[in-house]
Amino acid sequence: MKLLICCTTPWELKTIKTQIKSLNFNKHLDISYLCTGIGNNETIYSLTNYLTKNKEILDNIILLNIWICWYRGKINKKVLQVWRIKNMITNKEVLVPQILKFWEIENIYFSENNLYTKEQEKDFWYIDKESRAIEFCCDKFKIPRILIKIPYYKIWEEKKDYNEEKALKTLSKDIEYGKLINLLLSKFS
Repeated sequence: MKLLICCTTPWELKTIKTQIKSLNFNKHLDISYLCTGIGNNETIYSLTNYLTKNKEILDNIILLNIWICWYRGKINKKVLQVWRIKNMITNKEVLVPQILKFWEIENIYFSENNLYTKEQEKDFWYIDKESRAIEFCCDKFKIPRILIKIPYYKIWEEKKDYNEEKALKTLSKDIEYGKLINLLLSKFS
């Protein structure tokens, strides 16, 4: 089995890579890592470019998309698995095929812009700028995927509440990487 792990930022990717490498999987597992960058366009470009240049990985690959997202209100989940992605502006939505249910499945909103004022608020709990891009590329390349989000940044307060070290600890301790990868191996090998 081949696993492609995508994150938005280099520090997220480094944290996840460290966690997975410490597990020392004995089974045959080919893991690739990709930092896509921030935002819809950057993510589509990075992932499409990577997949086009590495066509050999398209056979028997699963994409695991993990990163931190924004939230509104109180965090009611430490980790969520994305099921529906809804555009905040157009209200159009896409469903993410669920190849494996590992966490509670949730909806996430997609915004191409940062949210700066409460006037932009809609009735949402979780939001990011990259999930739709990952889903778009995976759909086009016919790649099975799991989208995982860690709600960490509170909308409208992310600048004053930003704590990179705390965010990285959350990313490293709240996801059971070994359990997830072993489940993927047992189901798809």
